[in-house]
Amino acid sequence: MPFIGKGRWVLPLRLLKDKKVMEQVYELGKEMEARLEKASVVRTDEENPQTIFKHFKDEIITLFRDRDKILVPKLDKEIREMQKNLKETLNSGTISEQERCTEGAAIQEKIDMTEKIRYQKIRDNTAARNRLEEQGKAGPIPKA
Repeated sequence: MPFIGKGRWVLPLRLLKDKKVMEQVYELGKEMEARLEKASVVRTDEENPQTIFKHFKDEIITLFRDRDKILVPKLDKEIREMQKNLKETLNSGTISEQERCTEGAAIQEKIDMTEKIRYQKIRDNTAARNRLEEQGKAGPIPKA
């Protein structure tokens, strides 16, 4: 049996909404454009449109991967902090029973929404991987 790896990396769509990343992509694009202008005047093996574009793509992939490694743990950390806050609210003796229930319900709703987002990302990645693996086994997917 041949070795089948994890497949190719796919840009997480949630990162396209991240302003910090998109600003950095814009700056990298401007740098690439300047290098392309310079390469159009003096073209070398190291400075030609193909190598410049490959370098640009590699930088962007690294940028997105690094940012994703920062954002995913933030989501997990946010969930843990909300759970801690919920526990403190429910065990608080300084507020009335009704206020504890109301605040606890609001915090629990936020936790549920955040977990829903997290699990939806996992499901999307799994579905994409399954589609790719299925396509590789059965040939191309017919057009509808």
